[in-house]
Amino acid sequence: MPANKSDIQFDLNTKILSVVVDTVPTGHSVIESKPLEDVTLTFGAETGSLYEMAIRLRNKYKDNRIHYNDQEDCLYVHLTEEDEDPLGCDAVFMDAAAENLVALNRNKVGNLTGIEIVGASRLASECKIAGQSDN
Repeated sequence: MPANKSDIQFDLNTKILSVVVDTVPTGHSVIESKPLEDVTLTFGAETGSLYEMAIRLRNKYKDNRIHYNDQEDCLYVHLTEEDEDPLGCDAVFMDAAAENLVALNRNKVGNLTGIEIVGASRLASECKIAGQSDN
């Protein structure tokens, strides 16, 4: 099920953009994975389903597997080498009018290979946690 805009939050203090991909079923446990320094993924322990992703937004990243293109306002997170040429993707969130998209790249067997966020700075600006300001 695609996420709603209310499933996306940006914390101004930590600069972390988080997206709830799916709801954790009652009674299920989760596993947190940190595949890259600025990326945290939360998976279901029983199913392996991706429930949430959190990415620290920066203008420049130390790890070349994360790249922000400021001209396109697009953030690319390559979790595997296969992501250089993804075969398919799942749209987690899409707002065509605002030109925002959060997509999960997949390989031919459906494994997660990367994350693409089109409109990353727009989403951060529009999805600030309530009560936070830029000051």
